[in-house]
Formats: sequence, structure tokens, C-alpha cells
Amino acid sequence: MSPNISSAKGLSQGADVNKQSSDGITALHHAAFKGHLDVIKYLRSQGGDVNKQSNNGLTTLHVAAFSGHLDVTKYIIRHGAAEVNKEDKDGETALHQAAFNGHLDVTKYLLSQGGDVKKESNIGFTALHGASQNGHLDVTKYLINQGVDMNSGVNNGRTALHLAAQVGHLDVTKYLLSQGAEVGHLDVTNYLLSQGAEVNKEGNDGSTALHLAAQNGHLDIIKYLLSQGADVNKQSNDGITALHHAAFNGHLDVIKYLTSQGGDVNKQSNNGLTTLHVAAFSGHLDVIKYLTSQGGDVNKQSNNGLTTLHVAAREGHLDVTKYLLSQGAEVNKEDNDGETALHLASKKGHLDVTKYLFSQGANMNNGAIKVPLAENTEDPTLSILKLFT
Repeated sequence: MSPNISSAKGLSQGADVNKQSSDGITALHHAAFKGHLDVIKYLRSQGGDVNKQSNNGLTTLHVAAFSGHLDVTKYIIRHGAAEVNKEDKDGETALHQAAFNGHLDVTKYLLSQGGDVKKESNIGFTALHGASQNGHLDVTKYLINQGVDMNSGVNNGRTALHLAAQVGHLDVTKYLLSQGAEVGHLDVTNYLLSQGAEVNKEGNDGSTALHLAAQNGHLDIIKYLLSQGADVNKQSNDGITALHHAAFNGHLDVIKYLTSQGGDVNKQSNNGLTTLHVAAFSGHLDVIKYLTSQGGDVNKQSNNGLTTLHVAAREGHLDVTKYLLSQGAEVNKEDNDGETALHLASKKGHLDVTKYLFSQGANMNNGAIKVPLAENTEDPTLSILKLFT
């Protein structure tokens, strides 16, 4: 008798084999993750439910497929797995888990048992999207040979090719192109462009390769894309530029290069947000210092009247608040609701920022309303900034 099965028998004497942890995990989940088939057989003989779902909706089958245990996967399906296409809370099936993690044998078996290769997760991911994004060439080839549409896009419009190229899986990218995929790392970018890909091609959200490279801080790709004619001030459907992405994520080297190539630091999104607004939201003081040195307007207002100071105070960034005031930010500037930076800081309970604003002449009775007590209400305009995350 193996130590694993011996332990399982000892624990199951009078115990509830389907007892769940705070995460909803059962003993069967643990055994499936480790690949202990003998334990799984015993627990099932004691009434273990292979279809029991964790808090995230994972069944024993999901876990076995994720870990690549083919023998466990086969046993679960043959002995009680209700649905091979059962979804977890993210809309993912066991096939998603197997393909995402490169388990070709499990992927093949699940398909032979009725696994839906076209099944989409909540964000539109299929097994192919996951295999391509994670660089699993063998799984990618197999799925395409099974008739999967390689040009189908996830919810943001990106295809398996976009996902593979963005992460830098050159072998998967080349294969997808060789199979007729419609047209990161520099070699992938170079390869795509050499195959006729349009440098300013937009996704469904209006983003280009330059937006993605700036978001992820890939300076070498940015230099190459610009040398090939990428539009440095190209705006997405929301009016976001590559500079906005770089500023939000704090990529100072990227920001310096983009501005040297004509990037407009005061370019506003559809909501009127500049690079200074988004840098202030994230608290990137070094970025803010550079942007102001390049002509960034600290008093530029968004469509709702927010200045960079409003944003910094609202998010509790004292160092940014101090710097902006030293650069001429208007301490009593009101937004469209008549609120100042002081109003926003106090609403969020940022005592240090509130005190500093008072010391710099902030008027607590300025505007149409008085400074409120701290609260946790979310401003709709500020929530727009969180789209960058």
C-alpha cells in the first residue's frame, strides 16, 4: 500500500471526503493536482464527488487537466465526470486548462471525449488562444489541424497571431503565418512587418503595435516601429496614445524616446486626460518631472475639469502633490463639480495631503460646496484611468 493511499484511508475514517476548504477545495482536488490516481480511486469509493466545484468553479477534471495527468483525466471522465465541457467561473473548461499549459496528450484525449475546441471563456479565449499565447507549438498545430479558426479574436479583437507575437513566441508566430493567419519581441515585430503586416494596423479598440509596446516598456520594438513609419501620436478609440500608456506604467525611457520623436505630452484622450493626468494617477514622480520639463501643462483640465493636482490629491500621492504645486499648479482650481484638490483629498481620507494643501493656501470653503467628510465614493471620471490596468 502506497503512503498516499494509506494516508487517505486514515483520514477518511469517519471524515467527510467532500469537505471543502475556505477556497472550496476538496481532498479530490488535491489528489488530482498531484496526480495520485490511487488516492482518487479510494476517495471516490468512499463517496468522493468528482464534480464538486471550488469557489472558482474548478472541478477535479479541471485540476487534472491543468496539471497534465492523463491517467487521472481518463479515470475521472470514465467514472463520473458529468460534463467534459464544464466551465469554471472564468468560463474555462478542462480543455482550456490542458491547452494553456501545453499538455498535448490530455488535449487530444479531451477532444476525443467531446471537448469543445471552439468553447470561449468569459473574455473570448479558446484553447488555441491560450496555447499560442503560452508558446505551445505542438498544441497549437494540433488544434489547427482539428479545424480551429485561427483568425477568431478574443473580446479585444486579438487573434492567436497577435497573442503569440505580443509575447514573443517566434516559432508559433511563423507557424500561424504559414497556415494563413491574417496579418513584444523585436525579431517577431521585424518578421511580421517583413511579411507585410501594417505598422499602424488597429485592433478592435483602435490600439496599434506601438500602443502595446509602450504599455509593456519594449523600447527596442518602439524604435523599430517608429523607423518603419508608426504614428507616434496615434490615438485608440478612447483617444489614448502610446505616451499615455508609457506614462501610466512609469516607463521613463520609453517616454523620453517617444517625446524625442514628436510625442505630444499634452495630447488629450476622449475624456480630456493628458499624460500628466495618468502619471499622477499612478504616482510616477520621475515621469511627471520629465513631462513638465517637456512642456506638460500641470493645469490642463480633463472634460470634467480635473487637473493633475486633483488626480494626485485624490489618489493620496503627497510627493507628486508637492511637486505639482512647486511647478505652478493652482491649489484652488475647481473641477466641473466645484471641487478642488482639497475636496478630493479629504473625501478619500488622505490626511497628509489635506494638511499640506492647507499649508499651501487651500481654501476649505472654496467653490460651491464645503469640504466633505472622508468617504469612499468613486468618481466616474477617475475610474476611467483604471482602464489602463
